[in-house]
Amino acid sequence: MTGAAGFIGSNLVKRLFHDVKNIKVIGIDSITDYYDVNIKYERLKEIEALQGDWTFVHASIADKNAVEKIFTENKIAVVVNLAAQAGVRYSITNPDAYIQSNLIGFYNILEACRHHEVEHLVYASSSSVYGSNKKVPYSTDDKVDNPVSLYAATKKSNELMAHAYSKLYNIPSTGLRFFTVYGPAGRPDMAYFGFTNKLVKGETIKIFNYGNCKRDFTYVDDIVEGVVRIMQHAPEKQNGEDGLPIPPYKVYNIGNNSPENLLDFVTILQEELVRAGVLPKDYDFEAHKELVPMQPGDVPVTYADTTALEQDFGFKPNTSLREGLRHFAEWYKSYQKNRRDNTLNPKLNNMDKEKITNEFLQHLLDILKQQQRHGGKFVYIEKGKYPELESYNDFKVYIDDNVKHGLAINKYQYIQNKSAANCICLLDGTHVSREYSNCVEELVPFYDPSIDSVVYRVVSSKSRKNLK
Repeated sequence: MTGAAGFIGSNLVKRLFHDVKNIKVIGIDSITDYYDVNIKYERLKEIEALQGDWTFVHASIADKNAVEKIFTENKIAVVVNLAAQAGVRYSITNPDAYIQSNLIGFYNILEACRHHEVEHLVYASSSSVYGSNKKVPYSTDDKVDNPVSLYAATKKSNELMAHAYSKLYNIPSTGLRFFTVYGPAGRPDMAYFGFTNKLVKGETIKIFNYGNCKRDFTYVDDIVEGVVRIMQHAPEKQNGEDGLPIPPYKVYNIGNNSPENLLDFVTILQEELVRAGVLPKDYDFEAHKELVPMQPGDVPVTYADTTALEQDFGFKPNTSLREGLRHFAEWYKSYQKNRRDNTLNPKLNNMDKEKITNEFLQHLLDILKQQQRHGGKFVYIEKGKYPELESYNDFKVYIDDNVKHGLAINKYQYIQNKSAANCICLLDGTHVSREYSNCVEELVPFYDPSIDSVVYRVVSSKSRKNLK
């Protein structure tokens, strides 16, 4: 299961452990910071709490060695590829992430399936492949040769690559075009979640194309139900009249087959947020709406034709938008409370500590690369703690067994800025006086609602001050 810490992936893993006895699931996820990683780690904690036969690999599918290692060490029957850089608008500003994950990463998965025979490859495509097609509802028989975003182009490329591998190597593969997935613990970059965050803070929400958009909102449980049914039935291997294999290849839409107007969606969301107690009953919604033009890469309507899904699997998503948003609003209420509690009383369990360590290590690597570009050489780490850094070929790392003026995080991570005589550099360039540099006890994440971000609190034993 790639993208196992993601919205759909984590829900699918939980469903499989609930339904299937003696199943072994190996999850891989790079846990990027495209959105709040705390949500991803919470999802993983929920999976671990089920105590199933579960293995998690923190790596990117763009890392071919990491993918190959999983397939070499395990007999994989079914592959569900949900790992991808998501988001239409983000693909305009950060195209590299899409090439790495969606193209190179998917190629690595295909190669692994080729060299380690699997029974079925199921992979996520997207309704975005339909671009600005005028014909609705969208059918998998429609031409999809005119993507309007790089994200859509990478998803169409996935379908083409999978077809080629199915033809060449007889790999049974099924692509799933998901339509606007939503639900509890979803992606904060999605409209329903982003709107809620803004309304809670009293900010204005932007409704694109002046509200003249329709989306086929599909509840996450319906998506999972569809995937579970499909992954158990691989396309049949058979030969054509020429004696050559016919590609065991299928593509399905999974959508609600009932597009909703964006303004109606916002109205239902508001009503459910009030009902759940997330927003007060007298909230002035009209004062917090702004109608704006269409964003580049967006399309005016998405509408799934699910005829093939119904015919082949006897299933059609049927959760109403109100029911789905009610579940989300109720979840968000508890999510709000947990964020407040964590702010008041931050506690780190082992997974949190591992997360902080991994994130800090990534920061160190980023700093190395940044300083290399600017000709600087000031990073210090404790000798022997991080061989990945000590063997970093492109940059000279200074190793010091007695870092006297470095910042100690839990006594094993150090950074020192030699270019500033009286201060050290912490993570993002924040400078902390040397007075506190030798007595930092811990680095604690907490949610700061004033900026809607997770902030690291540095606790100093010398003064018990909290340094953000």
